[in-house]
Amino acid sequence: MGLYDDLELTEDVQLPDGEPTRTGFQTKSLDCSMSLYRITAAGIQEHRCDWEEHGQPRPHPVFKGKMIRDRRRINERWVDIPFHGDVHFYGQVFETEMEGLRKYRRLSYVARFTDGRLEWIKEEPDHGKLW
Repeated sequence: MGLYDDLELTEDVQLPDGEPTRTGFQTKSLDCSMSLYRITAAGIQEHRCDWEEHGQPRPHPVFKGKMIRDRRRINERWVDIPFHGDVHFYGQVFETEMEGLRKYRRLSYVARFTDGRLEWIKEEPDHGKLW
């Protein structure tokens, strides 16, 4: 368990097995800061934003005497990351139901980046296993 980052693929990126899934992947190969990344045909990008406080201050629900304000995301953007190395990412898709239990097929890939550019994506050894 622990922290991870979410990962999605743009439409111009093809997975080696032809899997149509584009979102719902996770990785522990990057910052593990609950960030959102996406793989494009050109490379990898991180979703970033700035935060702005708005609304009236209100009492904190847990810390008595502390006031808080709501925050909202502004200036959302995708930023190219000059990543060099392998990014392992994984997900799952529903496969079947057996004896009242849902079975999922593991999607497990590794993407190689050289100087920020996507070189290839390959299946990991545990790709396709049911659980």
